[in-house]
Amino acid sequence: MKKAMEPFYSSQNFPAHSARLGVSCAFSSDIAEVAELFSQLQDSRQLADYDIDDTAGVVGLPWASDCVDKARRLFAAWDRAKTTEEARFFLASLVFGNKWSK
Repeated sequence: MKKAMEPFYSSQNFPAHSARLGVSCAFSSDIAEVAELFSQLQDSRQLADYDIDDTAGVVGLPWASDCVDKARRLFAAWDRAKTTEEARFFLASLVFGNKWSK
């Protein structure tokens, strides 16, 4: 999923991705924020679920508060973008990304 979101992170990578797939969408800073925050939250979930020892001492109240803040920002960005063509392209990339990259 992370690989499918990478082209949406920056305005430099996005045009080549959309052109390669024949999709005429503009870069969206809201979708970029959604992609980046979602990726960060996936990493956080991975850490919380599988790093039982928390050897780096990362998991704690400040870390959890930061994750909640990221989730709030992600949903705010999604609410602004969810009805756009760019949002549809983003969701399609998540669903079909593995097939498109072959």
